[in-house]
Amino acid sequence: MSRWIPLCVWLVACGGKGGDSAGGGTVVAAAPYMNILSPTPGEYLDVGDAVTLEAEGRVGDGSLAAVEAVTWSSDDGVFTAEGNPVTVTELHGGVYALAAEGVVNGEPVSASVDVVVYARR
Repeated sequence: MSRWIPLCVWLVACGGKGGDSAGGGTVVAAAPYMNILSPTPGEYLDVGDAVTLEAEGRVGDGSLAAVEAVTWSSDDGVFTAEGNPVTVTELHGGVYALAAEGVVNGEPVSASVDVVVYARR
């Protein structure tokens, strides 16, 4: 047991002052980001349904921020729209990623959600 005590003390001492390994009190701000609120993954969508596309902006600490100049597009290049929120009826049938791009705090941001849109019979 006495062999483990010096090892444990050494590990605690190597953590640096207050456990901060960055040193010098440097603060690195996290970048702004975007979350897609609608549609949600797993939401049931039919071709022709009215679907609201909506995203929110967040700054690095997680607080809400305005998201501007939002554009929406499908990864297969078939669908595009602008606005936030915007209600559309043009989502085409299939499985694809729906991407949103915008600007939060002057920084470009993007997010995507996988959607499944069913053709009506």
